[in-house]
Amino acid sequence: MSSDSHLAGQLRIDLNWHDGQIRSVTPTLNRPLAKISQWLRTMPPELACEQVSSVFALCGQSHALAAKLAHGLVQPDGRETRRLLQNVQLENWREGVIRMVEYWNYPASDDEVLDLIKALMRCSAMDEPDVSVLEEVWNNWLTGEREQQWKNRLKADLSWRYGHLDIKLESRPLDEWLQNQADALMDDIKGRAESVLAMSSGWINPHGLCRVADSEPGSGTGLGEVRTSRGWLSHHCDDIQWQITAPTDRHFGPYGDSGWLNQQLTGVSLSCDEAVSITTRIVQAMNPCVAFRVVLVGDGGKERGSIHA
Repeated sequence: MSSDSHLAGQLRIDLNWHDGQIRSVTPTLNRPLAKISQWLRTMPPELACEQVSSVFALCGQSHALAAKLAHGLVQPDGRETRRLLQNVQLENWREGVIRMVEYWNYPASDDEVLDLIKALMRCSAMDEPDVSVLEEVWNNWLTGEREQQWKNRLKADLSWRYGHLDIKLESRPLDEWLQNQADALMDDIKGRAESVLAMSSGWINPHGLCRVADSEPGSGTGLGEVRTSRGWLSHHCDDIQWQITAPTDRHFGPYGDSGWLNQQLTGVSLSCDEAVSITTRIVQAMNPCVAFRVVLVGDGGKERGSIHA
């Protein structure tokens, strides 16, 4: 099995649209998790836990730690776990920065973003990183004045784009809901940055970042979980299977809360272009860990357009 990123899966959102109204929303998440699990079980646990990070490249460090916790190869309060958590935090921090710029228009120049990502990657390559350079770059990237400027501009932009629409998500107007997602991402980034930059005074505290259940050292069975920026990522291993469940599976998968989008958007009156663009914006804010596209199906069940993201 190769390490191509498409192995993580793909998400398709079908919008059934008729006479200017969304009639239904159907997410279809295709993930070859069963085949991946079978492949992982063909090799020793130590090797499998290393390979899993190449399959799920976007959050590979998080998957590797969850797998090792599930197999009992590391313990939540162990020194090795704290070292691995360092890379989990850096991984989520780096991804959060990219999302903040691409999706939420954080006002940083390309050079500033590149400098921060390079500093994060350098630290990821070190067992005991020197965070002094990273801290300097981070403090330049995030200042109180710049953060407030970003919040004000984002609030105004979201209000202008969506404030006039009669759309509510979880009882909040669409623009407020989107603002909350952006604020939550910023809080997550700042929290991970704080934990990494505190490494000069000791290892990362694993409390609230990872957990296990029914796992004994070297047993090869158990549940390991790691908290990513999307939510809890789980690996459950026993004598029969290796089950992987990511936040994306819970949000869009057939055994998760895949009906949430349908509940929120069914009956909303929008043009076909608005239906596709707004649904895309919402899914981006939900942040699936796989490529997705929104497809609008119009009268007669014929696809009338699609957006890839």
